[in-house]
Amino acid sequence: MFHDVDPDLLLSHEGVRYKDADSSILGSGGFGKVVRGECRGQAVAIKFYIKSDESEPFRHYREVRKELNALLRVRQHPFLTNIISVSLCSLCLVLELAERGALTEILFSPKLLDRIVLFRNAYQVADALRFLHGIDVIYRDLKPENVLVWSLEEHADLHVKLIDFCRANFATSTGLISCAGSPGNHAPEMLGSANKEEYTFQVDVYSYAILLYRIITRLIPFTGYDLGAKINLTVIAGERPQWKHVPVATFGFPTLTEIML
Repeated sequence: MFHDVDPDLLLSHEGVRYKDADSSILGSGGFGKVVRGECRGQAVAIKFYIKSDESEPFRHYREVRKELNALLRVRQHPFLTNIISVSLCSLCLVLELAERGALTEILFSPKLLDRIVLFRNAYQVADALRFLHGIDVIYRDLKPENVLVWSLEEHADLHVKLIDFCRANFATSTGLISCAGSPGNHAPEMLGSANKEEYTFQVDVYSYAILLYRIITRLIPFTGYDLGAKINLTVIAGERPQWKHVPVATFGFPTLTEIML
């Protein structure tokens, strides 16, 4: 399954070092966990995958291969996370580490971002999506948790990068039908996939608008609904996050609000 991978990318288990402790965990989810570690003399993020059960013994290998395929296609793009190496012994991907964490933490911080930095954040995410769509990849899981922050300084060229391609998929000529992503970020046509409704790159455009909503208002959309299923039904019915009661949306960042709408 990995015979065609560049040998320079392959590592033995000893090629990565990390502490097996809660303090080293950067994130976790259905795929497994991401921990802080070291590889080839630099600090890295190591993504470990949960082993498959007996009914599907090689599923985790396929998941790694799928995400690796996407990472190799986007390698060296300035606003997409870069793959450093892959280890088959412990089955993990070694990725760039963003010391400032995810955009979520910044949005929940009481400190306001400089206007130019906020606009650059929005631009760099949009440019990353543009590139992905140009190589026929639908990202499908755009949210603040998947936007890592490199710098908040105005003079910096790099502010954010997209991570996590486990939900990404290559587009087909007719579109995709499987639902992927997180409640509140799903486009309505994706939620109709139970009825075999096909969707295209436009689902990422919708999720980008939701991300702009988070950046502009610093609010979580659909907070009145505690279950993902209720949020999905609300979106299918045509309801969208409320923004008119937030002054900054009208008087602070009207151009971003216009793009969001």
